[in-house]
Amino acid sequence: MRIRRSEILHSVENGPARLEQVHTRFVEQFDREPTVLVSAPGRSEIIGNHTDHNNGRVVAAAINLDTLIVAAPSRNNRSRLVSLGWEDAFEVDPESDRSLDVNDTQRLMRGVIAGLAKFGYAAPAYDAVLDSRVLPGSGLSSSAALEISLIGIHEALSESDVPAQERARIGQFAENEYIGKPSGLMDQTAVSVGGCVAIDFSDPEEPRYHQITLDFQRTNHQLAIVNTGGSHADLTDQYAAVPREMHAVAEVLGVGNLAETSR
Repeated sequence: MRIRRSEILHSVENGPARLEQVHTRFVEQFDREPTVLVSAPGRSEIIGNHTDHNNGRVVAAAINLDTLIVAAPSRNNRSRLVSLGWEDAFEVDPESDRSLDVNDTQRLMRGVIAGLAKFGYAAPAYDAVLDSRVLPGSGLSSSAALEISLIGIHEALSESDVPAQERARIGQFAENEYIGKPSGLMDQTAVSVGGCVAIDFSDPEEPRYHQITLDFQRTNHQLAIVNTGGSHADLTDQYAAVPREMHAVAEVLGVGNLAETSR
């Protein structure tokens, strides 16, 4: 989905100042001007944590902490991504073996390229600089924000328009297959659709969703993001255990998943 640059910059935290920073770094790093600006938000669950794993319902909301990227077409068919605060670029050569990728950022870059190809979309190589306010391990879906923003680069460079649910599936594919994290579709759907979104996973292959018009200020509510100092980064095994345990409980109750029982 394409929106005006001004809408991006005024809907995210410190948008204009951050754009100036990533633009300056891009010119320094790649010696030319960027042609693409993309942003993808982090997300917070309002209600329904882990119910997506049991074909249930979730309400989630995009937040104003985002992954902001400027990019331009690559000059050598390799995708390079620079993160503010890092000296070296993350680089992916689509012709090289995936075993050469040494960190999760490279793996997600390659996974997004593979996911786009799997769903029949072009994935032009890029040079890019990012600034992310969605901290890794914060529980705000930093990986989904990166996946959806990378998909946005490829969309813009190929002048294609990937539907929100397919963007979510491509992001999930990259995360499942390339970094081995067994995420469902909730994170990527919430990030891809944006706003406040209700998602029904009664058909997990084709979840239904719709945006909810919700004005927190008019109802005298605020969604507060608190830095507790903790991290989810090393909890993949524990998160993978949650759906296993839920399905074990469902089996005891004689159903396939917990959405099929009211007990």
